[in-house]
Amino acid sequence: MKIDDKRITTLYLPVIDIINEVIPHFKKQHFVGIRKIALFDSKYRKGPNESGISMGRYCAVPGTKTADIEMYFEFYDILPLELKTSKLYLTYLVVSTLMHEVYHHIIRGQHRLRQPKAKKEEMQADRWGDGAVGHIFNKLYPREQYEPEWKKIQDILRDINQI
Repeated sequence: MKIDDKRITTLYLPVIDIINEVIPHFKKQHFVGIRKIALFDSKYRKGPNESGISMGRYCAVPGTKTADIEMYFEFYDILPLELKTSKLYLTYLVVSTLMHEVYHHIIRGQHRLRQPKAKKEEMQADRWGDGAVGHIFNKLYPREQYEPEWKKIQDILRDINQI
């Protein structure tokens, strides 16, 4: 699987390092058929009937069981400095977004699970991404060492109404 970095303004974020660090901690079968992970500054522009900011997108390749995953980092520039400089927070965002999109691939590309209705699939993908964060954080960020930083991140997010 290839990582295609198209970023310009957010190149300072160590996204490639984080992806390379976390992928070995997941089952290889989850990534079968993923051709590349593409990284962009600009966010995906959702359609007129969709709302919210998208940090990632699953892009199936028509007529195949392969797909690309796109990740967007434009929103990162507007975050408070404490969040911008936290590798812990960036890892959280990268892992939850990446594994959210991998869940869509398991459903749509690999057909390993029955595809639910769109809204339910999004909810399940969110849970999958959150579960992946827990899996990775237990290995890479021991609680006793990183809990104060995580609590600080949660306080900042609460202050800006992000959680």
